[in-house]
Amino acid sequence: STSDSLHELTSTLAFASLLDRAYEESYTLYNQLIDELKVRDANTLFLGAVASTAADHHENAIALLELSKMKDKSFAESRYALGLLYLEIQNNDGAVIQLSNVASNGFVSEYFNFDIDTNKLLQKRLLLD
Repeated sequence: STSDSLHELTSTLAFASLLDRAYEESYTLYNQLIDELKVRDANTLFLGAVASTAADHHENAIALLELSKMKDKSFAESRYALGLLYLEIQNNDGAVIQLSNVASNGFVSEYFNFDIDTNKLLQKRLLLD
């Protein structure tokens, strides 16, 4: 037990929890790191958003990603994740803005991906016909 470098210990534990798929714990630790310990660099905000997304707290993730991109406008991961979350809530204009700012030079996200359920789309199409 120590009070020295509490932010470093909390950050390490939050990231380890994320990797261990203890998403709710990671979400809580990142919120503590950001809200109470005032660690607000772009990467910490982004990782907090990753934990928030994994723990199904998407509104919190969107807020953290907005803050992350404000801290570092060139951080493609934040913009890409924000674009995907905007698509999820059908904010298509917001998604276009974010995704158009992601460099098209072969960017591949290390944290976010998505699968399109083509069967679900086909079923919706058949219902509309």
